[in-house]
Amino acid sequence: MSILNDSTVLYRVYIIVFKEFQLMKKIFILVFIMQFASGQNIEGRWILPMFEGDPGNTMYEFLDGLRYTYYCTDDNGCDSTYWNSLDTSDALPTINPYTVEDSTLSIDLHFGNTANYTMSFRCDGQVVDFYYDEEDSWEGLHSTMFRVGFDISECENQLEVVFTKQDSADWNLPENQDRIAETVWITRKHNQSIFNIAHEDGYSVSNGSPLGTLWANSSTENAQSSDFTSFVNMHGGNPQSIIDDTVSLYLPDYERYFDLVFLSFSGGNSGGGFSYIREEVFPTHFDIETIEGKWLVPLYEGDPINTMYEFIDGLRYTYYCSDDNGCDSTYWNSLDTSYAIPNPNPYTFSNDTLSIDLFFGNTWHQSVTFECDGNIASFSDTTFHEWWRVELDTSGCENQQLGFSNITNIPSKFKLNQNYPNPFNPLTNISYDLKEDSYVRITIYDLLGNVINNLVKSNQSSGYNSVQWNATNYQGQSVSSGVYLYSIEAGDFRQTKKMILLK
Repeated sequence: MSILNDSTVLYRVYIIVFKEFQLMKKIFILVFIMQFASGQNIEGRWILPMFEGDPGNTMYEFLDGLRYTYYCTDDNGCDSTYWNSLDTSDALPTINPYTVEDSTLSIDLHFGNTANYTMSFRCDGQVVDFYYDEEDSWEGLHSTMFRVGFDISECENQLEVVFTKQDSADWNLPENQDRIAETVWITRKHNQSIFNIAHEDGYSVSNGSPLGTLWANSSTENAQSSDFTSFVNMHGGNPQSIIDDTVSLYLPDYERYFDLVFLSFSGGNSGGGFSYIREEVFPTHFDIETIEGKWLVPLYEGDPINTMYEFIDGLRYTYYCSDDNGCDSTYWNSLDTSYAIPNPNPYTFSNDTLSIDLFFGNTWHQSVTFECDGNIASFSDTTFHEWWRVELDTSGCENQQLGFSNITNIPSKFKLNQNYPNPFNPLTNISYDLKEDSYVRITIYDLLGNVINNLVKSNQSSGYNSVQWNATNYQGQSVSSGVYLYSIEAGDFRQTKKMILLK
């Protein structure tokens, strides 16, 4: 009887020990996951290279649900020693509550204003890229921050990302989604191909999944604009066929390109695993915009307008409408070049710059920014600002702020134009539009977010403006070849673009 009792006791002890082991195992796994995830934690001190200074004159501290802001006035460069000496009593201005959900950082700016930012971590969580994410969203990259004390030289090769989704992993979890941009989150269900979970519930051939992406079966360098298609068309229905090959991924909404090498792609019923190496690239050989065709020009009153330009075979033809019924598109489409007034003008279009020979030694040069799928052309000009293609349904451009009569020298909106020339060596021009008087900052950054130079820091009147950069840093030293970012801050307006220096 005692033997039985002893066996029963031992068995119960074994069960208790086993359960304790399982519990400890779960705790260990949870701690491991938390430690792993902590690399994506926003808490701590971060340098924000927004203005002059090395590494920057602004720092944020995220602590216990509050964001503290510090400004540096140290002429010696606001080095990490300075930042480390701060405590929360030195914070300026008002302290702001914040929350983090998935990859979204929300900051309460008081007075009913909340800023929402989509975060993308790199360099083992020591660098975070922020993208503005509101209804009136700022275009492009908002800012990049670096943890205080982190050696940014360790980030030199961090444009390359390795992403893995294991077989049977939950595609609804952020860690199983490659969040490339604010609205491009690539993942895969167990028995489907890849899709963009930010825009669709699952893979769909008819949708061209993943939505918001285009693919080419070659590296970006070797691809042409016409090569880009859906993911399934790119691999011909056999994703395993592209494993170990370099393919190109294009995000049209962001004008970003990536070279991808798929390392694995599990079969249809194997759990939906896949992995790849992704590296952002910055091609210069795509000529996806063209000025050729017929364009309505808002010079004078009229609906839709009474002036049209036609660009064809290196010549610009000008047409004027005297139709009291409004010079509609039917009228314009009836024209041919024999109706052109005055004489045709030779033109060239290169590097987003339109040059028109006006004769008598006069040439009109203007940088062009295309909008609304390339059917709206915006110019930094004192006479007219926007043209749109004949036969374009302008209802598809509801948010493009089109103007039917724009004959003033005051822009209708803030805008940062593409630099010209681009690529350049060593001089390039940056033009920008101010719809109202503003304090303006034009800043040059490298791809790591370091401030290279400050071209403009002054109050400026509304109008069309430009500034030149000579490829030097704020110490007057020449910078190396590569891709650089240039940004404008004018009041509440922010915009960032890329440019390429080739030596």
